[in-house]
Parts: sequence; structure tokens; C-alpha cells
Amino acid sequence: MILNSQNLNIYFSSLLKQQFPNLTANLEQELHSQKIAFSYLTDTKDIWCRDYMPIQIDKDEFVLFNYFPSYLKGASQLRTDNKKVCEKHGINYTFSSIILDGGNVVRLNDKAILTDRIFTENKTKIGDSTLLNNLEKLLKAEVIIVPTEEEDIIGHADGMVRFLDNKTILVNDYSKTNSKKSFQKNLYSALATNNLEIIFTPYFPDENWYSKNKYDIAPATGVYMNFLQVGNTIFLPQFSIPQDNVTVSFFSNYFKIVKIDCKELAKHGGLLNCISWEIT
Repeated sequence: MILNSQNLNIYFSSLLKQQFPNLTANLEQELHSQKIAFSYLTDTKDIWCRDYMPIQIDKDEFVLFNYFPSYLKGASQLRTDNKKVCEKHGINYTFSSIILDGGNVVRLNDKAILTDRIFTENKTKIGDSTLLNNLEKLLKAEVIIVPTEEEDIIGHADGMVRFLDNKTILVNDYSKTNSKKSFQKNLYSALATNNLEIIFTPYFPDENWYSKNKYDIAPATGVYMNFLQVGNTIFLPQFSIPQDNVTVSFFSNYFKIVKIDCKELAKHGGLLNCISWEIT
């Protein structure tokens, strides 16, 4: 599979400029300064292009999954026609009827991590071997399943884990949160069982947030893992909270850091990996 560190062109939805002009201007300035190419996708219905755009398997090989997530049930005005976007931008693809968001695929080389939301989205039992085998053939990778974060209606892996290299995984440190011990144990066990060395990363979610509506999306404040990576540079979300400094110091041990103010974007439940899509 394509490494995240081989990114050559970053794409965003054209809606980002309209909805978050300050964030967009900041991103454009920093991308220009890093000499990173970027473009905008038209015919999109929301800014979260990571989810509806295809997954690149090789230089000219893309797999486009069925973008029909349960969290958009009854909100067709927000569901992008991903075939139309690809055709508009000249992207050839192999289509799969499997329901899968790109934000639920964290991959490097021959490994891909997904949460177990993949099973409920496709209305099959947990661990269904037929679904897993099909995914591994399409992604040309070993699929590693981890538990979905508690009370997360989106169910994506990209706010939970990221590869540092083929043997090392960055994982949110849930030990200082209200997450159930059983969830933590199952998550860390799933990764360790697949011979991945775990590095715990700073994680400071807003645990005071509460909504009576179970379909509301929690803010992504404090979820630093959802960064945009280009080579050894990461565009790291910042939230104007005291923990920002600690997190910058931590990630500086592994990457070159570009800080991006994301406090407004975070209120909508996603961050920099969510709003970006890259191809080589």
C-alpha cells in the first residue's frame, strides 16, 4: 500500500474555503511554505473528503468504497456522490460495494487498521471472515481490527491510532480518561497481538461535553492523533488549551511539526486528517 510519507498532492473539499476561511488560509500558507502541492475537490457535499474519496493502493490503482455510513442516515444532503467526484477529477477506480469510510482505514505498507464498525456498517457479525478476506484482497494488506471507541457514532480509526513505522504504532493514551478498562485492554491487546510496538500519545478529549441527542457528534478537541502527515512533517491540530504545548513537545520527538489552529474545526467532530486526502 502507499505510505503516508509518500504524499505528493493534498486535496481538500472546495467547501472548506467557504466554511472555514481562516483555517484554509492558514493551511494554504503553511503548505506553500513547505512546498507541498494541494488542490480542491468540487461536487462535494461536506468537508470530510477523507471519508468519501478512494483509497490509493498503488500509483495508478484506487479502490472506491460504498459511501453510505449509518451516521448520515436521513441526511442525504450531506452524502457526497464519490463516483461523481472521481469522474469529475479524472480518477479511475475499482468500486467495491463494501460500506467503508476512508477515515476508518489507517494503513502503512502491508498493514491496515480498521475499527470493528466495519462489521455493523455492513450488517455482518463481528469477525466475519468473508468480509475480512475481501477487504484484504482489495487493500492488498493484512487487516487488523480494533474495537470502536466508546460512544463514538462515527467509528473511525484515524483519531485513535497512526503508524510510526511498519512495526510501531502511535496510540491514544486512554489511561487518563473515562474510557472503560475493557475497551483499553481490547484495543492494546489487538495491536500487541499483531506484533506492533505501542507508543502512547497525549490524548485530552473534552470529557465535559454532553448531549441529550445520541446522534450528536462529540467535538474533536484534544484529539491530536488526527493530524495531516506529509513525509516526516505533520500538521498538528492545536486547540488553545494548556495541553497543546505538552503535545507539541511529544510529537517533536518523532516528526517535524507545523502547528494549525483547529479549535473551530474541532467543534464539528473532525480534524486535519478528516478534511484531507492525498495521492501520489
